[in-house]
Amino acid sequence: SKKIPPLIRRLKLPEQHYVAQAREIARLVQNTALKHCKADLVAGCCVYITIRRNSRIIPLSDVAQHLSVDLHTLGRLYTRILTPLGVALSDVD
Repeated sequence: SKKIPPLIRRLKLPEQHYVAQAREIARLVQNTALKHCKADLVAGCCVYITIRRNSRIIPLSDVAQHLSVDLHTLGRLYTRILTPLGVALSDVD
């Protein structure tokens, strides 16, 4: 979760509010089978879930670009993370 604050700053989001939420999601992910995924991908997914929950419109492609990761890889992990967290796509989209 060390990767979360710098990503939130690069995306120009309200840091304190978003960092706390994204870290809570990251903590929940640590209790799933996805805990062994690359840290930057997990951080990106947690930040994106936080963005969507707060009704902000920032494309997943922007998150991928700021992390220098493949958009499709990040998107696949994003959908995989939602299931064990009990979050439906409609809850965040």
